[in-house]
Amino acid sequence: MSPGKVDEIKKEKFLEIYCVGGITAIDVCEEIGIPINQVARWRRDDISFSEIYDRVDLYNHEIWPDDRPLKFGETSADMKRIEEKARKEEETKLLRVKTKQIRMEDNNRLKKTWLETFNRLYFSIIETCRACGVTRGNFERWKASDEKFREAYFEAVEAKKDFIESQLMENIRKGDVASVIFACKTRLKDRGYVEKQQVEHTGNFGVMVSPGISQDENSWEKNARAQQLALVEKTNKEDENRKHGKSRKNKEGNLGAARRKPKAIS
Repeated sequence: MSPGKVDEIKKEKFLEIYCVGGITAIDVCEEIGIPINQVARWRRDDISFSEIYDRVDLYNHEIWPDDRPLKFGETSADMKRIEEKARKEEETKLLRVKTKQIRMEDNNRLKKTWLETFNRLYFSIIETCRACGVTRGNFERWKASDEKFREAYFEAVEAKKDFIESQLMENIRKGDVASVIFACKTRLKDRGYVEKQQVEHTGNFGVMVSPGISQDENSWEKNARAQQLALVEKTNKEDENRKHGKSRKNKEGNLGAARRKPKAIS
């Protein structure tokens, strides 16, 4: 039998076993006693063989997607090493995902604790960060990057404002005069509850106003007049000192000239 005929018989035998599926190319080669390199030559030189081989290879891959088809020249030991490497890479990947998930969960718990502490400590950011062991920078990053945390934080700030308003209204209900006056000044400006202060004075002297201090009209006028009188007295005293100093200078200058001996004229 000619070598070409023997070669065709081996091709048919190879395809017959390989087409059954569930077996690798290298296992088929071992079964029929041919080297894997010979199959590679068949695929390169015989278009018909190559098409059938590729079709079967694709069919096997679709049915057993977890199996990686062997490349030509690979052995079963190579396949095991590849599978072991792939398994370790997958385990490492899963470990990283799990670690990231744990960190994210811990971070979310810490954010929740921070918000609860923020409400409990009367909305002090610094005190809340200290109590939770979080830096102010971490808080700012959370607020900038986490939309849910940012919304929860602003809701807590609004809750603080509601709390202050409720306390103010409670004091008003109890008849606290200071609270009633404050509410009128801040909430009823459109109804004429605005402080108006008028002071008449003469001279070119101003009045020092201290920000954040609210006084009734009579007290404010009294203090303003006292400031003006103090400024007038201070200015008069400075003028007197200036005049006395000038006259004293002139007097000392005249005495010096009188004591100075005239120069002899030759």
